[in-house]
Amino acid sequence: MNTSFQIAGALTAISVYILYVIVYRLYFHPLARFPGPRLAATSKWYEFYYDLLKRPGGQFMHEINRMHDVYGPIVRINPEELHIRDSAWVGALYTGPSSVSLLSLAEPDFTDICKGIRDKYPPAAHMTGTPLGGERLARAQINHTDGNLVFGTIDHEIHRKRRAAVSPFFSKYNVSSAESMIHEKMNTFCAKMSRDTADGGAIELRKMYLAMTTDTLSAHCFEKSLDLLKDDRKTDDWKRTIRAVSGLTPLIKQFTWIIPLALRLPLCLIQMVVPNLARIVALRRVGPLYSPFEIIQVTKVLNPGLENTSKGSHTRSSCCKNGKANSVLIHMLRSTLLSGTEKEEERIAQEAFVILVAGGETTAQVLTTATFHLLANRKTALPRLKEELNSIMPDRGTRADLKSLEQLPWLTAIVKESLRITALVTSRLPLVAPHETLIYGDWSVPAGV
Repeated sequence: MNTSFQIAGALTAISVYILYVIVYRLYFHPLARFPGPRLAATSKWYEFYYDLLKRPGGQFMHEINRMHDVYGPIVRINPEELHIRDSAWVGALYTGPSSVSLLSLAEPDFTDICKGIRDKYPPAAHMTGTPLGGERLARAQINHTDGNLVFGTIDHEIHRKRRAAVSPFFSKYNVSSAESMIHEKMNTFCAKMSRDTADGGAIELRKMYLAMTTDTLSAHCFEKSLDLLKDDRKTDDWKRTIRAVSGLTPLIKQFTWIIPLALRLPLCLIQMVVPNLARIVALRRVGPLYSPFEIIQVTKVLNPGLENTSKGSHTRSSCCKNGKANSVLIHMLRSTLLSGTEKEEERIAQEAFVILVAGGETTAQVLTTATFHLLANRKTALPRLKEELNSIMPDRGTRADLKSLEQLPWLTAIVKESLRITALVTSRLPLVAPHETLIYGDWSVPAGV
């Protein structure tokens, strides 16, 4: 009897809480007055259904378009998000701090200083499974946890510093200095393509592009190539890992605790239950290039004052090379923009993971898209491109430098158009204006939304 009473009481409490949440979201939430489906306003299970249950999956983006057709250019798509279908308003949301304009103000106030600041929306920022941790810089004397990685960083100020620590490594000057290595990878790519087409007559070009871009990126960023072009089995495994990351993204976006929890579980258990998740966890823990031991050692070498409880020999790792390596890891560890806690080995290792996965896959997609459309227009676009390339590479063995390639208008147009039409990011990237009310037509979007 007592047990039945407790169960009934618990069910009643849960029901009251659910009712309270529904009523609040429909009538008292800051977004309650915005148009949209009532069901979408009450629960994220609406989005869950379209992205994960309705076949073939990932259908919420089409549902958002349908909402706009019914409710107009501004729609509440879930309890906490607004979606605006108006390309003219992109600049108002995706903008930067207007610090230059503050020079003309005699006494800029807090609102002026914060104008243009955009934080990331936490569920979207963590959709790649970035574990929570890391220190958040105080703004308005408030401290709380933030994502460890540049992509998963919520706070604008921390994101600015983390990105500034990495961006110089990808500058035009640094990339130009890697031209000889890029030519080497392209020679390997072309040789493999010739062998594979001679043997089987057909090749999976997207997989080969993924191998080539990943090898090039890993060699440039980490001075250590994955050598996927030399091992088809490794390429297939890497491709499956990339698919696991993209396939689980909608689920992780809905349940951001999945990856942090999985990182604490035995890998063998995850492998039995969710093999795709095990691939991501294994890559997070070990990394595709360096072992945790190597990253710990390079961290100690460049940050001798940083406390580290990890055990093991103090022999310098192969990824350090006496502190003279020109890798993105060393670049981040040497950066004066990052504090000691920002240089902990776990954060640096996971940053490397995101750079490699995102950079290799997106570039491979663009190359695949460009190749498809060139072959589809082989009588018009392709001959013109060949003619242009022959002007600077008359012989097969001729190497063209970046400066010469940039002067080719047709090649430049093909690159830009391929970037435009390739769906590099297939998920929306919502932002939050933490201190600024945004205006769209007659609508005022409150700060913090």
